[in-house]
Amino acid sequence: MCTSLGLLTAERAQRLLEAGVHAYNHNLNTSEANYAKICSTHTFADRVDTVGVARDAGLSPCSGAIFGMDESDEEIVDLALIFESSTRTQFPSTSSSLSRARRWVVNGS
Repeated sequence: MCTSLGLLTAERAQRLLEAGVHAYNHNLNTSEANYAKICSTHTFADRVDTVGVARDAGLSPCSGAIFGMDESDEEIVDLALIFESSTRTQFPSTSSSLSRARRWVVNGS
């Protein structure tokens, strides 16, 4: 079972795991630099922490973003790198592709 229940504490994550939940969805929504423009009830760090809490409890984290809220190309690349590190998931060719994309966005080459 996969759930999406908002911010998560370690205790709640453990209870979900014991109840049979195997995956936890929690979207980061937008870049860290843009986050305060779209949300005032919690921080970008709160969202990243929730993904980590789910992962550390043994749940399979699932996370995404909603682009088109004024993010720059560089912020989108930065967010992809945060996904990779917060979920500790190595996506095929992601690291090298994102590094090349970041160089292109920053340097134009």
